[in-house]
Parts: sequence; structure tokens; C-alpha cells
Amino acid sequence: MDSKVCEHCQIGISLYTFYGRQRVYECDLNLYPKDCLAGFFEPCEGYHCGNGKRGDDWKPKYKQIPRSQMKKSEECLQQEHEEQRDRDEKARRLRKEAEELLLKARELEN
Repeated sequence: MDSKVCEHCQIGISLYTFYGRQRVYECDLNLYPKDCLAGFFEPCEGYHCGNGKRGDDWKPKYKQIPRSQMKKSEECLQQEHEEQRDRDEKARRLRKEAEELLLKARELEN
């Protein structure tokens, strides 16, 4: 995933589909509707917002950045925060159940 994308492309939320987890990419400049980028479409690689026809003289209209430098949208950050909170809650609940099972096992041993 070393290809370059337009700097206005953002990493959005994740969706669960019949095909598994899909990432929704968002356009910071609102050049593309959000649901057009959902699921099967990749972020803009400059093909749609370039100057002139695709050829030797073609150049991207917007600055190109590596995918690894894509920003995360506010929705993505919020979703990641909620997922982390859910994982922490589940881990706490499982630890509590494990403690109760250990106490019951000690009682049975005595």
C-alpha cells in the first residue's frame, strides 16, 4: 500500500459488510460523496482530480501523499475510541469473572 493518494483523502470509519470489514474513505474537500467511497472504492489517486487528460503532460491537481500519511477523520477517531472502550470493558468483565472462578476453586479445595 505504498501508492500515493490526494492529500484531501481521509481514513474514515469501518463498516461490517457481507464481504467482511470494509474501510470508508472520506474526502476532506467534499469532492466525492462519502458513500461513493465506501467499501469497494479506494481513495482518490489523482485520476479524478487531475489537470488535463491522462498522459505524459498529466499532473495531479492536488498534492499527492503516501497512504501511510493519510489523516483520520473525526468519525474514525471516535469509532476507534468507542471500540477501545468496549474492549477495555470486556477485558474488565472477563477479569472479574476469572477472579470469581478462582475464589470458587479455592473454596472447593478447602
